[in-house]
Amino acid sequence: MGQGGAMTEAGALAERLAEAAAALAPQTAGFVLTDPEGRILWASPGLAERLARDRLAGRPLAQALRLSRGAARALEEAVRDGAAWEDTVRTAVAGQPRWWTVRGRGQWAAGGGYLGWMAVVEDETGRVVGGFRDPLTGLLNRAALASYLPQAVARAARGQGRVVLALVDLDDFKPVNDEHGHAAGDRVLQAVARRIREAVRETDLVVRLGGDEFVVVLEDAGGDDAIARRWRAVLDRLAEPVEVRPGAAVRVTASLGWTSVPPGPPDLDALLAQADQAMYAAKLDRKIGRPGAVGWARWTPDLPAAAPRWAPSPVPPFGDDAARLLAQSAEALQAAMAAAAGQAPAWGRDDLRGLELAVQRCVERLPDPALAEADWEAGAAGLGARAALEGVPGPALWGAWTRWHHALVEGVLALPWKPDRKALLVQVITQRVDRALAAQEAAYHAVIHRYHQAIESAGEWAGADGLWADRLPAALRRIAGMPGMVAAAWARPGADGRFVAEFATPGFLDRAPMAHVGLLQGLPPRPSEPWVRAWATGRMAARSQLPGRAAGSGGARSCLAAPALDAEGQPVGVLLLYGAEAGMMGTGLVRAFAAAVAGALGKAWQARHRAAPPLASGLRARFRHLLLAGRLAWAVQPVVDLRTGRPAKAEVLARLDDDGAIVPPGRFLPAFGQAEVVRLFVEALRAALAMRQAWAAQGCEVVMGVNLPAQALVQPECPRWVAEALALAACPPDALELELLETTPEGAEALAPALEAVRALGVGVSMDDLGAGYSGLQRLRGIPFRAAKVDWSLVRQAAAKPDETITFLGGLVRLLHALGIAAVFEGLETPDLVEMAAALGADYGQGYAIARPMPPEAWPGWAAGWRAGWAGEAPATDLGRRALAWREAQGDAR
Repeated sequence: MGQGGAMTEAGALAERLAEAAAALAPQTAGFVLTDPEGRILWASPGLAERLARDRLAGRPLAQALRLSRGAARALEEAVRDGAAWEDTVRTAVAGQPRWWTVRGRGQWAAGGGYLGWMAVVEDETGRVVGGFRDPLTGLLNRAALASYLPQAVARAARGQGRVVLALVDLDDFKPVNDEHGHAAGDRVLQAVARRIREAVRETDLVVRLGGDEFVVVLEDAGGDDAIARRWRAVLDRLAEPVEVRPGAAVRVTASLGWTSVPPGPPDLDALLAQADQAMYAAKLDRKIGRPGAVGWARWTPDLPAAAPRWAPSPVPPFGDDAARLLAQSAEALQAAMAAAAGQAPAWGRDDLRGLELAVQRCVERLPDPALAEADWEAGAAGLGARAALEGVPGPALWGAWTRWHHALVEGVLALPWKPDRKALLVQVITQRVDRALAAQEAAYHAVIHRYHQAIESAGEWAGADGLWADRLPAALRRIAGMPGMVAAAWARPGADGRFVAEFATPGFLDRAPMAHVGLLQGLPPRPSEPWVRAWATGRMAARSQLPGRAAGSGGARSCLAAPALDAEGQPVGVLLLYGAEAGMMGTGLVRAFAAAVAGALGKAWQARHRAAPPLASGLRARFRHLLLAGRLAWAVQPVVDLRTGRPAKAEVLARLDDDGAIVPPGRFLPAFGQAEVVRLFVEALRAALAMRQAWAAQGCEVVMGVNLPAQALVQPECPRWVAEALALAACPPDALELELLETTPEGAEALAPALEAVRALGVGVSMDDLGAGYSGLQRLRGIPFRAAKVDWSLVRQAAAKPDETITFLGGLVRLLHALGIAAVFEGLETPDLVEMAAALGADYGQGYAIARPMPPEAWPGWAAGWRAGWAGEAPATDLGRRALAWREAQGDAR
């Protein structure tokens, strides 16, 4: 077939493609047909628009797709040969990264002539980028980098190109957050992302790794000179001021480290570590003012891990040789130090004077011939950590060291020594400074990183699972373990307005009484106390200098009170943080940490519905001691059958005997953690079955009811505890009913297997407090309860809203019956509530109108003499008659 015939067939193929494209118009795919040279003959409608091109016809396909040189060479080779080719390629459209899957092959005429290349081009951006986007900057994230890099390396291998990876880290970003707020910091990060994107090519990848770290991947990077020009463009662009609010601009610089990506499957972690090491070298070169520092460095295998880059010194910075050099120049170095002391930095805050003096004392040890390497680095690391806590910008701290370093070098240069000898001494001093800077910077960033991690995970510290008495002390211990923190406490005011320290880290209340004088002694609150101000205003309050005795005995020099707020913004408690440094409680880092933890504690407190008055930590310990000492007193309260009036169950109730004073459960249960709650359940189980055994000997048979907390149920030993107690009391399993407390947060999915193991013993299981807490309907559907006890708080509403309450409770009874669950009403305190419950069809009832809790020995006599005057009778009260009328209106038979 001739050239005209081939072109005719190509036209016919284009027509068929047009028909297919029309059918796929709503989709993201497009069709392209090229001539044998790779120029586009025809493209499906809409594809040019998606590629942000004014036209596609006549363009080379690789150019139309904006492919990198490596990918373009591979595609052009496939088009020339008519070979099959498939790849997912990254391009940029209107400045935004887009991902395309290109699948194509050559098309041949019937006579063998090459018509050109046909491809399907599909926009994969939504699929590829779905979970790959950084929400703040709009850049891709680390997950996208991990997905993209292997493809880039494979394309480079096909096209004999070069891929390099660079890590960009901002040098002085923290002061932006501290001085201008986190919103300003976010604007700077967004500007940085935009500027890096503008400084590189559209086909290069820019990723936000996290915090103020970014990654740039260059495909077809070229030689080292071309790469250097790219890095210079990036750093110059980033050095331009960024406006954070009208009239206020900040300037941040960046350091960059880069490494070449070798052929083969890339090890992303190793590449990032190499780039980080090179970046650190560049940062350190700039900070100590090394000649030739350009702001970036390339990783090579011989780059030292500690990052200072020069030929090894003949004299190590520590040891006998260094000591001799320093001792011989002691007089000149002391004079240089004295001159530099007059130029010591002033950071403009009175609370930083202590840190300024600490820096000076540390640096003054630099020329000491007897200085030990470990002591030197430990001292410098301590300064770095303290500076991070007290909010000193890193560059200011590094700059202080640089001034001391320059003064010492000038002192050495003034010595009447030979140049080689002076050079050795300068090297010793410089290496000591570099060691200090490396240790100091590592500690500085480690503290900041630790706090940022804690801020992100604060919700886990005060998670909604578990008991408040367990979770809160655990959270306080974690707070006290943070860098610079000495202790933490949780306080709330009682009804009289006096604050009570409910929880504190172990021993701190005793070690630092001056810090807690008002909390410990129950004194009337002073308005100046930070916890009083935090509670009154709903905002954080600090004391930057605690009384001397507190600092001396407990190590605390400052205090921050952070209010924990509920959903309505009202304080529910105050988190107290005690710091080892005087200036740390005013920094943005510590305050952000306190706000995050206090916010999580506020949510956790509200989730647990803790409406009880505050309980002092000493009283909590007393209640736990009484439990462990077996100082329990028992009572039982009847549950009666509302249809027959006969006693149906005896519910066992626990009290604590505090030297004759009976403590009710509402008072002591908030003091108990999981271990104490489990212990109380086991004791109640044994006591209940022992009671029944004693009553049975008197001819009084009854089902025993015992409250079952979820914390005990989920223990693997729970079925064994129940089985052993039944065997010990020779009690038939169906004479025991365990009442699962509905006010515990565990869901039906977590509890169902454990409940099934208990029910397999033959005991009954019911739900307690339906309507008072968590996920009641979900549990009713997911767990086969024998009965459900409607909480008293719902029943008592009948006095104020009789018709609404009757409608609600009646519907609840019908729902329970439809699920095959008996309805139990508690809180029947008056005869009319009893009649209402019976008229609505409730199966069982409990409350003071039936019987109050009684000692176990009184049960047989009460049961023998009990008569229900209302059983089987028409309602005599207005509430009872209304309930009966409602039920009859629903068509229910009485």
